[in-house]
Amino acid sequence: MFRLRATITHPRKSPPSSSRCLRRCHCRGCIGSANPRAGSSVYCSPPHPERIASLVLCNTPTRISDEIKGIYALGRESTAAAIRAYGTGEWCRRTLGYRLDVEHASEALREWCIAEMDKTRPDIAAALHECFEVIDTKPLLPQISTPALLLSGDNSRIASEQQKILAASLRHGRLELFAGYGHGVNLLQPERCARAALDFWREVEAGEK
Repeated sequence: MFRLRATITHPRKSPPSSSRCLRRCHCRGCIGSANPRAGSSVYCSPPHPERIASLVLCNTPTRISDEIKGIYALGRESTAAAIRAYGTGEWCRRTLGYRLDVEHASEALREWCIAEMDKTRPDIAAALHECFEVIDTKPLLPQISTPALLLSGDNSRIASEQQKILAASLRHGRLELFAGYGHGVNLLQPERCARAALDFWREVEAGEK
């Protein structure tokens, strides 16, 4: 789960048409999954627009808010300290509701998310989170001319309001909110996310011809 680049992931197999399109668009579109991990693609876009033809950002805030930093710290001095103290999997379990809408997620999906995150060693996960917490992409947004599709649940405490900032600040940003959903729409509604991305890429490619 700690990845700088991510496709729309789900424990079930993706639809064949989505898989074919993702392979075809691998060099044409950049997909960022939750949190400022996806900020790497936003950082790359202004200086290298020729390398990124489009952006699809799922659940992506411009920065990790101070409120979320406090929650993720679990009473310790920082999120990184909490991850080192509890281990990646247990830290994920205690904070899962802020990265996944647990009311819509099955127990199997919740356990899958925890197991996937637990594959990352605590020292590495802690160091990555220290990196994520200093990222703020908001000053870069007006410089980005790359077409961008933003996908988010409208109840996400991490991303929904910041996705509106992204959409308003990006020159060619489009926001699709999932009504009634919190965080993790790429996991909770993978087929809808895939369809939205496919339609978006087709429009981008048609505009380039």
